[in-house]
Amino acid sequence: MAPMDQERQDDQVCSTCFTTTKFPGTVIEGNAQCNHCNSHDFEEELKIQTTSDLSELRSIADGFKEKSAGKYHCVIGASGGFDSSYIIYVAKKLLGLNPLVVNYDHGFNHDIAGQNLRTICKNLNVDLKIIKSKKGNDRKFIRYIVLALRDIDLYWGICNFCPHAGGSVVLKEALANNVSVILEAVNKYEKNNFLSGRIKLQIVLGRLFKLNVLKWPRILFYVLIAYYHLLKFRLELFVPPIANVLRPYPKSKKVEKVYLSKYLRWDIYEIAKILEKETGWRCPHPEMPMRYDCQIEDSIFNYTWKKATGNTTHAIICNNLIYGKIKTKAELAAVVDYHDRGLDGRMKAMMERLKIR
Repeated sequence: MAPMDQERQDDQVCSTCFTTTKFPGTVIEGNAQCNHCNSHDFEEELKIQTTSDLSELRSIADGFKEKSAGKYHCVIGASGGFDSSYIIYVAKKLLGLNPLVVNYDHGFNHDIAGQNLRTICKNLNVDLKIIKSKKGNDRKFIRYIVLALRDIDLYWGICNFCPHAGGSVVLKEALANNVSVILEAVNKYEKNNFLSGRIKLQIVLGRLFKLNVLKWPRILFYVLIAYYHLLKFRLELFVPPIANVLRPYPKSKKVEKVYLSKYLRWDIYEIAKILEKETGWRCPHPEMPMRYDCQIEDSIFNYTWKKATGNTTHAIICNNLIYGKIKTKAELAAVVDYHDRGLDGRMKAMMERLKIR
């Protein structure tokens, strides 16, 4: 694992955002801005939904209540992070629903996220159920996939267990409680301008083919062990039908997903104010109130993105705020600096937790 300060320093940096020419597909153009800043595509995409339609959403919520066969009207998967916290608030305070909040705990959540979740559920009088793996196959998967990818020094596959796990525990609780609706949201600032799976695979293969081929069997050995534990983990959380074992996100015909972001303007700074005032929610960096729930992202995942693209995931989200004309580079510089500056230390600490030397 090479320290970040040993990375190449000669990449060109955009004058307006944090993107460098190390990020695949990035070009610094004549005005010293990158092609992402100059395109304005994301800014236009954000203009599609400029208002909230609470009347339609409340009508839909009334339908949840009528169909409800038990105590709860809906189920919400939550980490204590930004989006899931607001979903809980909207469900309870704006729609008058009685949600069951379900948290999947893999053991690497930040304390602040756990505290946020407990505080919100207590203050809003919402039931919270926390579920952990009884056999620890999630942690074993993390350890062995890191061992497998250590020579490549990129760890994109490390989070392959998490979406399935979160989806499984939420779906299982919905079915167990005769609930037909799961509430979710899509935050465009966390979806825009991340690399496709194809590009990530190309980068990983490029690293692989530069390695001594004698290291390949060790990589394959650890990959097989990792995915053995992933399979055991998915079987532990199994929700019928059998196809759900292979799906990244398990499904059931008995349960539908409703995305609140389809009806509500996802104004992140206004949402943060509401959460702080109405629920006691807080975050370490109000300048960018997203993605402070998982220690794996703060360490191994951010290390991978920084190594491959020149930006951590938090920096990419900051770039999206700039592309959307929400914030400026100067306003977000402290957030990006915080995640860059402590990255080697967080990576080292996580490796020690995983007992990897």
